[in-house]
Amino acid sequence: MKKGWRVIITIVLVAVLLGGVSLAVGYMTGAETTRIMDTLDARYNINMWIDWFSQVYNELVVVFIS
Repeated sequence: MKKGWRVIITIVLVAVLLGGVSLAVGYMTGAETTRIMDTLDARYNINMWIDWFSQVYNELVVVFIS
């Protein structure tokens, strides 16, 4: 099982690394962050997920602090 988790973590780290390299190349070639965000929002509803996560986070903070 230890070897299986090592493989999974390696795959995730490689995916994150490739994503970071892609973003860096995009910024170096003059990408517009607003256009990227608009495209992601149109395809994956990023703003909806950001709003949902922030609401859940705020509710958790209220529950654990009070």
